Amino acid sequence: MLPSCAFAIAGVLLLKKEKYFLCGLTLGLGLWLREELYFLYGAIFLALLFTKQTKGAFLSTLGFILVATSLWTKEFLIHGNILGIHGAN
Repeated sequence: MLPSCAFAIAGVLLLKKEKYFLCGLTLGLGLWLREELYFLYGAIFLALLFTKQTKGAFLSTLGFILVATSLWTKEFLIHGNILGIHGAN
Protein backbone atom coordinates (compact mmCIF):
# COMPACT_ATOMS: atom_id res chain seq x y z
CA MET A 1 0.00 0.00 0.00
CA LEU A 2 2.77 2.47 0.87
CA PRO A 3 4.59 2.19 -2.49
CA SER A 4 1.34 2.83 -4.36
CA CYS A 5 0.78 5.96 -2.24
CA ALA A 6 4.28 7.08 -3.14
CA PHE A 7 3.48 6.72 -6.85
CA ALA A 8 0.23 8.66 -6.37
CA ILE A 9 1.95 11.50 -4.49
CA ALA A 10 4.81 11.62 -7.00
CA GLY A 11 2.30 11.82 -9.85
CA VAL A 12 0.49 14.75 -8.26
CA LEU A 13 3.77 16.55 -7.54
CA LEU A 14 4.85 16.09 -11.16
CA LEU A 15 1.48 17.47 -12.23
CA LYS A 16 2.05 20.58 -10.11
CA LYS A 17 5.41 21.06 -11.86
CA GLU A 18 3.64 20.68 -15.22
CA LYS A 19 5.57 17.52 -16.10
CA TYR A 20 2.48 15.95 -17.64
CA PHE A 21 4.09 13.02 -19.45
CA LEU A 22 6.06 12.00 -16.36
CA CYS A 23 2.89 12.34 -14.28
CA GLY A 24 1.14 9.86 -16.57
CA LEU A 25 4.10 7.48 -16.49
CA THR A 26 4.26 7.60 -12.70
CA LEU A 27 0.54 6.94 -12.27
CA GLY A 28 0.78 4.12 -14.81
CA LEU A 29 3.58 2.52 -12.80
CA GLY A 30 1.51 2.84 -9.65
CA LEU A 31 -1.31 1.08 -11.48
CA TRP A 32 0.78 -2.09 -11.36
CA LEU A 33 0.41 -1.98 -7.57
CA ARG A 34 -3.13 -0.67 -6.96
CA GLU A 35 -6.15 -0.41 -9.25
CA GLU A 36 -7.34 2.74 -7.46
CA LEU A 37 -4.92 4.77 -9.54
CA TYR A 38 -7.42 4.49 -12.41
CA PHE A 39 -9.65 6.83 -10.40
CA LEU A 40 -6.83 9.21 -9.53
CA TYR A 41 -5.77 9.40 -13.15
CA GLY A 42 -9.36 9.94 -14.24
CA ALA A 43 -9.70 12.84 -11.80
CA ILE A 44 -6.45 14.39 -13.03
CA PHE A 45 -7.51 13.97 -16.66
CA LEU A 46 -10.87 15.64 -16.05
CA ALA A 47 -9.24 18.47 -14.09
CA LEU A 48 -6.86 19.12 -16.97
CA LEU A 49 -9.73 19.17 -19.45
CA PHE A 50 -11.87 21.48 -17.32
CA THR A 51 -8.99 23.92 -16.96
CA LYS A 52 -8.51 23.81 -20.75
CA GLN A 53 -5.04 22.27 -20.58
CA THR A 54 -5.59 19.89 -23.47
CA LYS A 55 -1.87 19.52 -24.16
CA GLY A 56 -1.35 18.38 -20.56
CA ALA A 57 -4.30 16.00 -20.79
CA PHE A 58 -2.91 14.50 -24.01
CA LEU A 59 0.65 14.11 -22.68
CA SER A 60 -0.46 12.59 -19.38
CA THR A 61 -2.74 10.18 -21.24
CA LEU A 62 0.13 9.19 -23.51
CA GLY A 63 2.37 8.41 -20.53
CA PHE A 64 -0.37 6.55 -18.67
CA ILE A 65 -1.39 4.45 -21.69
CA LEU A 66 2.25 3.65 -22.47
CA VAL A 67 2.65 1.90 -19.11
CA ALA A 68 -0.92 0.65 -18.70
CA THR A 69 -0.81 -1.18 -22.05
CA SER A 70 1.86 -3.53 -20.76
CA LEU A 71 -0.26 -4.25 -17.66
CA TRP A 72 -3.37 -4.82 -19.76
CA THR A 73 -1.46 -7.19 -22.06
CA LYS A 74 -0.17 -9.20 -19.10
CA GLU A 75 -3.63 -9.42 -17.52
CA PHE A 76 -5.22 -10.43 -20.81
CA LEU A 77 -2.68 -13.18 -21.40
CA ILE A 78 -3.01 -14.56 -17.86
CA HIS A 79 -6.72 -14.05 -17.09
CA GLY A 80 -8.32 -13.49 -20.49
CA ASN A 81 -9.49 -9.98 -19.56
CA ILE A 82 -7.64 -6.68 -19.43
CA LEU A 83 -9.04 -6.00 -15.95
CA GLY A 84 -7.36 -9.11 -14.61
CA ILE A 85 -8.88 -11.57 -12.19
CA HIS A 86 -11.58 -9.10 -11.12
CA GLY A 87 -12.86 -8.65 -14.66
CA ALA A 88 -12.54 -12.32 -15.56
CA ASN A 89 -15.45 -13.39 -13.34
